[in-house]
Amino acid sequence: MELRRRPDPNQLALTFLLAGDVEQDDFVPWMERQASRLGVVFTVVQHSTDAITLRAVGAPEMTQAFALACSLGPKSVLIEHLRILEGGDDL
Repeated sequence: MELRRRPDPNQLALTFLLAGDVEQDDFVPWMERQASRLGVVFTVVQHSTDAITLRAVGAPEMTQAFALACSLGPKSVLIEHLRILEGGDDL
């Protein structure tokens, strides 16, 4: 018998794209620190020199805060655009 986990209704999976100068070595570690502070788990879905797509899971307000924090980024990156791809229509 296979047991399936039901999605936690208190969690939001948010996929978003950040476009701009995102190729700095300190960006992903910076995001890891932000995610840890907010109780969010994230994965990098796709990464190029001018865009990064992330999937974050956590409490809805924390995943939204994480997306916003990432759009502001550390001083070393310049984010020109944040686009929500899935899961956060009200952001």
